[in-house]
Amino acid sequence: MDIKKLQPHEERVIFERHELEIKYKALDDFMGTETFNSLDPEDINLLYSQKKHMKNYIGVLNVRIGKFIKMG
Repeated sequence: MDIKKLQPHEERVIFERHELEIKYKALDDFMGTETFNSLDPEDINLLYSQKKHMKNYIGVLNVRIGKFIKMG
């Protein structure tokens, strides 16, 4: 089986997903702290929304990565 050489834009998508996963994990870890629990309820809701959108964004990047890896 041949391994596809990724194009620069494809490599950037993989790097973007990696960076986003790091940020997602950091946010998830933060959400388990006393500092998080002491935030204003509106800020807590915004962070939950942010986390949900980050997860969806990771999902979109995964689909894109899957498409260009299958094309190889």
